[in-house]
Amino acid sequence: MEHWYEQGWDVEYILEKTLEWHVSTFNNKSSEIPEPWWRHVQKFRKRMGYRFVLSRVAYPDTVTPHGPLPVEMYWENKGVAPCYYDYPVVLRLTNETETVRIPTRADITSWQPGSNL
Repeated sequence: MEHWYEQGWDVEYILEKTLEWHVSTFNNKSSEIPEPWWRHVQKFRKRMGYRFVLSRVAYPDTVTPHGPLPVEMYWENKGVAPCYYDYPVVLRLTNETETVRIPTRADITSWQPGSNL
Protein backbone atom coordinates (compact mmCIF):
# COMPACT_ATOMS: atom_id res chain seq x y z
CA MET A 1 0.00 0.00 0.00
CA GLU A 2 2.91 2.33 0.58
CA HIS A 3 3.87 1.93 -3.08
CA TRP A 4 0.28 2.56 -4.19
CA TYR A 5 0.20 5.70 -2.07
CA GLU A 6 3.51 6.94 -3.44
CA GLN A 7 2.24 6.37 -6.99
CA GLY A 8 -0.96 8.33 -6.27
CA TRP A 9 -3.28 5.42 -6.96
CA ASP A 10 -6.97 5.71 -6.02
CA VAL A 11 -7.40 3.60 -2.87
CA GLU A 12 -11.19 3.95 -2.86
CA TYR A 13 -11.38 2.51 -6.38
CA ILE A 14 -9.04 -0.37 -5.49
CA LEU A 15 -10.93 -1.30 -2.32
CA GLU A 16 -14.35 -1.05 -4.00
CA LYS A 17 -13.18 -3.37 -6.78
CA THR A 18 -12.00 -5.97 -4.27
CA LEU A 19 -15.43 -5.85 -2.62
CA GLU A 20 -17.07 -6.39 -6.02
CA TRP A 21 -14.85 -9.46 -6.43
CA HIS A 22 -16.07 -10.86 -3.06
CA VAL A 23 -12.87 -10.42 -1.04
CA SER A 24 -12.68 -12.60 2.07
CA THR A 25 -9.29 -11.80 3.58
CA PHE A 26 -6.89 -8.87 3.76
CA ASN A 27 -3.13 -9.26 4.13
CA ASN A 28 -1.03 -6.14 3.77
CA LYS A 29 2.11 -8.13 4.60
CA SER A 30 4.74 -5.95 6.26
CA SER A 31 3.79 -2.78 4.40
CA GLU A 32 2.41 0.07 6.47
CA ILE A 33 -0.95 1.57 5.65
CA PRO A 34 -0.43 5.26 4.91
CA GLU A 35 -2.09 7.41 7.57
CA PRO A 36 -4.43 9.22 5.10
CA TRP A 37 -5.77 5.84 3.97
CA TRP A 38 -6.55 4.39 7.42
CA ARG A 39 -10.21 5.42 7.39
CA HIS A 40 -10.69 3.81 3.96
CA VAL A 41 -9.09 0.55 5.08
CA GLN A 42 -11.15 0.46 8.32
CA LYS A 43 -14.39 0.95 6.35
CA PHE A 44 -13.28 -1.74 3.86
CA ARG A 45 -12.49 -4.27 6.62
CA LYS A 46 -16.02 -3.92 8.00
CA ARG A 47 -17.53 -4.81 4.62
CA MET A 48 -15.30 -7.64 3.39
CA GLY A 49 -15.90 -11.35 3.96
CA TYR A 50 -19.14 -12.59 5.48
CA ARG A 51 -21.14 -11.10 8.34
CA PHE A 52 -24.26 -12.94 9.38
CA VAL A 53 -27.04 -10.99 11.08
CA LEU A 54 -30.11 -12.66 12.53
CA SER A 55 -32.97 -10.37 11.50
CA ARG A 56 -35.95 -12.32 12.76
CA VAL A 57 -36.69 -15.47 14.72
CA ALA A 58 -40.11 -17.07 15.22
CA TYR A 59 -41.11 -19.91 17.52
CA PRO A 60 -44.31 -21.00 19.27
CA ASP A 61 -45.34 -19.46 22.60
CA THR A 62 -45.60 -22.90 24.19
CA VAL A 63 -44.34 -26.39 23.41
CA THR A 64 -44.97 -29.84 24.82
CA PRO A 65 -42.26 -31.17 27.13
CA HIS A 66 -39.84 -33.29 25.07
CA GLY A 67 -41.83 -32.38 21.95
CA PRO A 68 -40.64 -30.60 18.82
CA LEU A 69 -39.61 -26.96 18.91
CA PRO A 70 -40.08 -25.48 15.45
CA VAL A 71 -37.89 -22.41 14.98
CA GLU A 72 -37.84 -20.20 11.90
CA MET A 73 -34.87 -17.88 11.47
CA TYR A 74 -34.30 -15.15 8.91
CA TRP A 75 -30.60 -14.43 8.32
CA GLU A 76 -28.83 -11.80 6.25
CA ASN A 77 -25.24 -12.00 5.04
CA LYS A 78 -24.29 -8.33 5.21
CA GLY A 79 -20.81 -9.05 3.87
CA VAL A 80 -19.70 -9.44 0.26
CA ALA A 81 -18.68 -13.12 0.28
CA PRO A 82 -19.98 -16.48 1.48
CA CYS A 83 -18.45 -18.36 4.40
CA TYR A 84 -16.25 -21.16 3.10
CA TYR A 85 -16.32 -23.21 6.33
CA ASP A 86 -19.33 -25.17 7.49
CA TYR A 87 -19.51 -23.83 11.04
CA PRO A 88 -22.53 -25.22 12.91
CA VAL A 89 -25.53 -23.08 13.77
CA VAL A 90 -26.60 -24.15 17.25
CA LEU A 91 -29.57 -22.98 19.31
CA ARG A 92 -28.83 -22.57 22.99
CA LEU A 93 -31.78 -22.72 25.39
CA THR A 94 -31.16 -21.70 28.97
CA ASN A 95 -33.26 -21.62 32.10
CA GLU A 96 -32.39 -21.15 35.78
CA THR A 97 -30.81 -24.60 36.13
CA GLU A 98 -29.56 -25.86 32.79
CA THR A 99 -28.49 -25.07 29.24
CA VAL A 100 -29.38 -27.24 26.25
CA ARG A 101 -27.64 -26.94 22.88
CA ILE A 102 -29.62 -27.97 19.79
CA PRO A 103 -27.70 -28.26 16.51
CA THR A 104 -29.53 -27.20 13.34
CA ARG A 105 -29.18 -28.47 9.79
CA ALA A 106 -28.26 -25.02 8.48
CA ASP A 107 -25.51 -24.97 5.85
CA ILE A 108 -23.96 -21.52 6.14
CA THR A 109 -21.69 -22.16 3.16
CA SER A 110 -24.77 -21.68 0.97
CA TRP A 111 -25.62 -18.28 2.48
CA GLN A 112 -24.65 -15.82 -0.20
CA PRO A 113 -24.56 -12.07 0.41
CA GLY A 114 -28.11 -10.81 0.95
CA SER A 115 -31.08 -12.47 2.62
CA ASN A 116 -31.21 -16.14 3.58
CA LEU A 117 -33.94 -18.14 5.33
